[in-house]
This record gives sequence, C-alpha cells and structure tokens, in this order.
Amino acid sequence: MKLISKHHSKNRHSQRGSISIETALLLPVLIILTLAAADIFQLLRVEQKLTNINYNITQMVTTKKTLASQREIEKFHFYTKFAQQQLNQTIPGEASLVIERYSAENLQVLTLLQSGGACNPTAPWPDLRIGTLIRVTLCFQPDQSVYQKLPWSMWPASGFKSHFIQEVH
Repeated sequence: MKLISKHHSKNRHSQRGSISIETALLLPVLIILTLAAADIFQLLRVEQKLTNINYNITQMVTTKKTLASQREIEKFHFYTKFAQQQLNQTIPGEASLVIERYSAENLQVLTLLQSGGACNPTAPWPDLRIGTLIRVTLCFQPDQSVYQKLPWSMWPASGFKSHFIQEVH
C-alpha cells in the first residue's frame, strides 16, 4: 500500500505546471473575444456620440433666433468644429456637416452649410403640403489607423452618418 501511495504522490509532482488541452484552446479564444468586444464597444461609443452631437446641433440650428438672422447662419461652420472636436475625443477622424432648409410650399431645398468631406444627405424629406423643415446630416470618417488596428476590424469603411429632420415655425 505504501508503494501505491508513493507512486501517486510522485505522479502529482510531475504534472505540476501543466494545463489541460481545454484550457490551452480556451485561452486564445477568450483573448480574441476580449479584443473584439473592445472594438465593438468603441464602435458603439462613436455611434452614440455622433447621434448625440447631431441632435444637439439640430436643436441649436432650429431655434427661431438662429434661422431669422443671416449673421447667425454664417456661424454654422462653428458647429462643424464642435462636432470634430467632440468626436476626436473618442477616436481620430474627420467630421463633415450638411444643414439644409426645405420649403414644402415650393419644394425648394436650400443648403445652408456644407462643410468637411463628402457627406451626402440620404434621409428623404417628409411629404408635407406646408411648412419648413431643417435637415442636419453629420458624417464621421475615422482615420485609417483605426481600420488597421485589428485584422477582423468591424469598422464601417464608409464611415458613420446621422441625420435629423425637424420642422421649424
């Protein structure tokens, strides 16, 4: 009985430091999942920040005071700088902004601001018979360094886009 006990004790010492095959295969998978989750959360933060900034700009643009004064409309380029600064706090990239006014009475679209890179508004105007609408489209194109970060990058190559349409009185 002593021989079995010594053998069992000796066997325990020789296996020390070894890991099971399941652990060896699971560890790389966990690392990959952690890195992919970080990429997804970063992507979601950019989407949320873009939407929040666009909403804030829409609210600032559609005030009666802002639209009544040509001098205030000329200050719209500051909104692009604001968006650029806020989005660059999350990841580096380039923001562009398009602000348009639509008159339902004569079906006329007037571009009040178009700044930055290519940002084409894609949201259709609502079918109204009377009234004036403002459409604010904010686009964000991350720097190329973001795309090269991981081999399985989930970042959209076309960038991010957000738009809001609001009626003004």
